[in-house]
Amino acid sequence: MAFVAMIYPLEYMFPVIPLLPTCMASAEQLLLAPTPYIIGVPASFFLYKSDFKMPDDLWLVDLDSSKVIAPTNAELLPPLPEPEAGELKKHLKQPAQNQWDYWHI
Repeated sequence: MAFVAMIYPLEYMFPVIPLLPTCMASAEQLLLAPTPYIIGVPASFFLYKSDFKMPDDLWLVDLDSSKVIAPTNAELLPPLPEPEAGELKKHLKQPAQNQWDYWHI
């Protein structure tokens, strides 16, 4: 949900599921949806669904290790144009800095 708020004023118009329950029967089928989506998946999900084959076009963002895992067939994205790239980076860093300032006063 934070990502959706951070891209404001853009609007994300596709499904967002904050946390996919591991215990939900056939939960992995949601990852096969033909539309773009954002789904929060706990690390334990992959332990319980070890026989599930990930889709070829799935991007994984591991928040625990701060890693982005791209699909093997992913095309490289061109760099964002300036000054928009700098403005976006500034806005993305601001919430993190606010949190840092709050907890380290």
